[in-house]
Amino acid sequence: MDWQITGDRPVYLQLIEQLELAIAAGEYPPAARLPGVRELAAQAAVNPNTMQRALQELEARGLLVSQRTAGRCITGSGEAIAALRGRLAEAQAALFFARMGQLGYTRAESLAFLQAAGQTQAQAAPKEE
Repeated sequence: MDWQITGDRPVYLQLIEQLELAIAAGEYPPAARLPGVRELAAQAAVNPNTMQRALQELEARGLLVSQRTAGRCITGSGEAIAALRGRLAEAQAALFFARMGQLGYTRAESLAFLQAAGQTQAQAAPKEE
């Protein structure tokens, strides 16, 4: 996982966001075992206590499950992961529309940009055979 930690916000919040994104994207599939706290902290170049705090929050949100002998695993609940994906998608859409509004575009104009971008991306994607 490629960690992007900046100095503008609390580190544990950035860790939570990046781990949520990795879970939602399937980088950590359902029921997969996570590396240990120290290993994750070393990968992210953060204090293990900070990583522990982030992981505890993800547990509280129902995305991680602690198992005494096996460490932490991603939840096996497809519903929890689908809800996370939906929440992240809604946040991105809201951000897009807010930024487009700041540029002076209406909702209809913003949707037209989205449709055009989607068509361009579909045309640029390699064809599966």
